[in-house]
Amino acid sequence: MSELSPEASPVERGLYWGTVVLGQQGIQMDSAKLRDSVESAAAVVRDREELRADRATELFITNVTIAAGARVAFGEEPLTSEEISQSVDFFDWFLNSYWHV
Repeated sequence: MSELSPEASPVERGLYWGTVVLGQQGIQMDSAKLRDSVESAAAVVRDREELRADRATELFITNVTIAAGARVAFGEEPLTSEEISQSVDFFDWFLNSYWHV
């Protein structure tokens, strides 16, 4: 992935950092292969007011990118919109204070 632009959106930053983590683990991933999962995650964030903080969006998208990339790399079924929606509930609960700081 190219360098991160200072003007990057939280979704773009999350995608960038997720692919960085994948690369650190030896999983080279074309971000285009993750587009559907990232777009689904971005839609979930848009629908969840408590996740609209930039840091919440970036962290959630980073984790979705890692999960989606690992599934692609290991030949598993792609993340579904339902799985992404369920995971945001966990992130909201587990990192609740982080969203609001």
